[in-house]
Amino acid sequence: MIGRGLHGLEAGADGDDGGAFSRGGSNAATIAMNGQLGCIIRSTGWQQSPDVHPDAIAVVGAVEMLDDGPGRWLVVEHARRGTSPTWGSEPYFVPSGVYRHDLGVVIRHDEVQHRHKRPQTVEVRACPVELHPSPAYVAMCRAEYRRWYLALEVLALVLDGRSLTRWRVDGIGADPEPWA
Repeated sequence: MIGRGLHGLEAGADGDDGGAFSRGGSNAATIAMNGQLGCIIRSTGWQQSPDVHPDAIAVVGAVEMLDDGPGRWLVVEHARRGTSPTWGSEPYFVPSGVYRHDLGVVIRHDEVQHRHKRPQTVEVRACPVELHPSPAYVAMCRAEYRRWYLALEVLALVLDGRSLTRWRVDGIGADPEPWA
């Protein structure tokens, strides 16, 4: 009894190749596509639910007008999460490796003379440090933030030209360069 009582796509994943949603083999690709899209697309077409506000349909249409690239993906992903891209923090130094306070790396030898004693050679130690995050990582994060912000600008312009009934486009609430 393979696939008994399952949705057509689930039955296909369970090995049932003869359902209404079957494409003549495993539906793993269809299930993966549905997971990526976050919805199920049926061959009968798309129907708008009466519960969906018309402004939501307008926003979906505006997002679909964005270039199908990283900016669109960033807008969608961060909207789902309610976040904005990280732009990298101000770089700071961190110890590279694990050192106790009395250990470290010998960087030179110095001659020191204490009062009334012979000169002595001492080791000058230091803890190696690294810049964190790296300048390359910060540049990558800031470039991603700029792509996201530019896509938001386009989205705001598109939505400003639409007749939304419940919401008003009031600009972008994010700073274009928060690191400046």
